[in-house]
Amino acid sequence: MLTRRDWLRLSALTGAGSLLGCGDPAGSLLPPPGDPSVTSLGQGTRAELDDAELQVVAGAVPRDMEGFVFVIGGVPYGDGTPLFTGDAQVLRLRFEEGRPRLKSRLLRTDDYLLDQAATGELAYRNLGMLRMSTHLGARDFCNTALVPGPSGRLLATYDAGRPWEIDPETLEVVTPVGLHASWRPMFPSLSPGLDLFPVHMASAHPVWDPDEDVVYLPNWAPPLEGLDTEPFTRVLRWDGASEPVATELVDASGSPALVAQSLHQIHTTERYLVLSDGAFSIEPEQMTGADVTRPQRPTSVLWIVPKAELTGGTATATRVEIPVESAHFMIERGDADDRITVALMHQNSADPSEWIREGDLVHHSGAPVASALVGLPTAPADVAIQGRYTIDARTGEVLESTVLEDERLWGITLWSRDEREAGQPLGDSLWVTLGFDPNALTTRITEAYADHPHRMMPLAELPTTPIAPRVLRIDQSGAMGVTDDVALPLGWLPMSPTFVPRRGASAGDGYLVTLALGPSEDEVWIFDAADLARGPICRMRHPQLNVGFSLHTTWLPDLGASDGGYRVDRREDYGDALPALREDARALVESVLGIG
Repeated sequence: MLTRRDWLRLSALTGAGSLLGCGDPAGSLLPPPGDPSVTSLGQGTRAELDDAELQVVAGAVPRDMEGFVFVIGGVPYGDGTPLFTGDAQVLRLRFEEGRPRLKSRLLRTDDYLLDQAATGELAYRNLGMLRMSTHLGARDFCNTALVPGPSGRLLATYDAGRPWEIDPETLEVVTPVGLHASWRPMFPSLSPGLDLFPVHMASAHPVWDPDEDVVYLPNWAPPLEGLDTEPFTRVLRWDGASEPVATELVDASGSPALVAQSLHQIHTTERYLVLSDGAFSIEPEQMTGADVTRPQRPTSVLWIVPKAELTGGTATATRVEIPVESAHFMIERGDADDRITVALMHQNSADPSEWIREGDLVHHSGAPVASALVGLPTAPADVAIQGRYTIDARTGEVLESTVLEDERLWGITLWSRDEREAGQPLGDSLWVTLGFDPNALTTRITEAYADHPHRMMPLAELPTTPIAPRVLRIDQSGAMGVTDDVALPLGWLPMSPTFVPRRGASAGDGYLVTLALGPSEDEVWIFDAADLARGPICRMRHPQLNVGFSLHTTWLPDLGASDGGYRVDRREDYGDALPALREDARALVESVLGIG
C-alpha cells in the first residue's frame, strides 16, 4: 500500500502529471505553463485605474455574481526588500450583468505623504520588514487585509500600525482608527521621529463583531532582549464613533498576557475574543540593519478572554498551547458550554517573516539563489497540515482534536469562505496554495528548521522538482479532508481568493475569484465554487493589471457604507510631538499635513 510519505517521495522524484499541473481536466481554460519561479510576484505597478473594463480572454463572466470584491497588497519596491514592505494598493472588482470592472488606488496615508515628500537626511529607507526615517518615524503600510468596520465601514490593516478607514466608493483614506495617544508604542521613546510616528504593534486581522457592531483591535509589545521595554497586551474596543476603549490583558497569575511572536489574527465567538500568538516573528534587530533569522516557535498559542470584560481596566485571559505553529485560523461562532472550536492552518516550517536575501544559497544544490528571486518569500521547508480543536474556554484544555494531513497542502496560504455562513459550524473553506519551488528553498531556512519537532518530511527527502500551485476546498467538519481541487500550470500563482455569492442563491452557492500572477501577464480568474476541479470558468486581463504581491480580501454586497462621522484630528494627533522635531522635519510635517 502506498503510504503518505511514499507518495510524497514518489512525487518529488517523478514529477507526476497531477503534481505538476499537467493533467488538465477536459475543456479546461487553464493557460500553458511557464517558468516555475514566478518572479512577477515581486513586481507591481503604481498606476491607478478608474473603473476600467477587464477583457475576457477565455470563458465568460457569470451574469449572476453579486457584490464587490476588494483586494489589498503592497506594491513591491523591486530592490530585494521583503514584499510585506510596500505601499498599500487596493483593487475593487465589480461584476454587473457580466461586465467586469476594476478600480485601484494607492492608500495615501499621512506617513505615505511624508515618505513621498521627504528627501536628503529626512528620507525613508527600508530596514527588513520596516521602513523608517530617522527624523520622521516609521511607516504604517496598512497593506495586509481589509476588515469590515462598525456601521458598514471598511478598514485597511497592518501588523505594525493603526488601521485606516477607507471609502469603499472612492478607495481614498478617511481616517486612522484611534489617536496615537490611544495606542501604546512597541518601543520606548528612542527619537523624536519615533514619537511622531511610532511602531504600534497591532493585527492584520482585527475583528468586527456583528452582534455588537464593534471592532476589537489588539495592541501589544513583546519582551525585547537588550532594550528597557515593558511587554504588554491590550485590546482596543472601537464603536466607530468615539475613541477606542483599551483593556489590559493579564494571565491567571495577574502578569501581562505575553505575546512572543505576533497577533496576526484574532476572532470572536458569541461570548469570547480569541487572539492567536502566531507564526510571524518580530525581529527588531532589523531596525539596526542586522540580518537575523530565527525559527518560529513550533507551537500555536491562543489567548481567550470574555468579551464582557473588555470594558477598560484589566481582563484575565486563558492561555492555550497546541503543537505546530500557525498564523491563520477560523472559528465557530457558537460557544455553548464554554466550548470553542477552531481550525488552525499549521504552517509547519513555512516562515512568512523570512524572505530570500542576496547571497542566500539553494538548499538542494548549494548554488546561489537567482537574483530575480531576491526579496520573494522563501519556499516552505515542509508540507503543511490543518487541525480542528475544541477547547474549554475557562481552563484552556483541548477537549477534542482532528488533524488533516494531505500532500496537496504544500505552500498553502490564503483562504475564503461564504461569510454569510460565519455563524454556522465550521464547514467548507476555499484555499489557494503556492506549491513548492525548490529554487526558492534556501539553506538559511532549512538550517533554521532542521530540528523542527513536528517535521512531516525529512530534509533529505524534500522535493527537488517544482510542485504546482492549487485551488482547493477543505471540509473542516467531521473527519476533515480536501474535497475538491485543481492543480494550476507551473508559472501561475493564485492569490487573494474571494468567495462571491450567486445572486438569490442559498449560502455556499457562488464563485471563487482569484488574482492569477503569470509569467508575463496577471489575470483575474473565476471558478465555480462547487466545481473547482473544472478549473477557471473565466479568465480576464487588463493591460495595466500588474498587482505584484496581493494579500487578503473582503466581499461587500454594496458600496453603501455609512459615514459615522469619526475623524482623527491631525493637530491633536501629532501636535505634542512636533516641537521636538528638528526644524526641517517639523516644517515638512506642517506643510505636507497642513497642521502649521
